[in-house]
Amino acid sequence: MARRSGQASTRLCEHAFAGLRQLGPKVVEIWTGGDPFHAPARALYESLDCVALPLMVYFREP
Repeated sequence: MARRSGQASTRLCEHAFAGLRQLGPKVVEIWTGGDPFHAPARALYESLDCVALPLMVYFREP
C-alpha cells in the first residue's frame, strides 16, 4: 500500500472521524507500530489530538 501525503492523510482521517461521530462512539481505537517506519503515522494521529497510551503486548509460542 502506498503511503499518503500529509494533507491527504489528514483529510482522510478527519473524514473517517466525522463519519464515526455520527455513530456516537465515545472512543475510537487506532493501532500502529512503534518502529521507525510507523513514525509518520504516529505523528499524524498525534496531530489529530489522538492520545497514545502505553501498552505492552506479549507473545509466546505454546
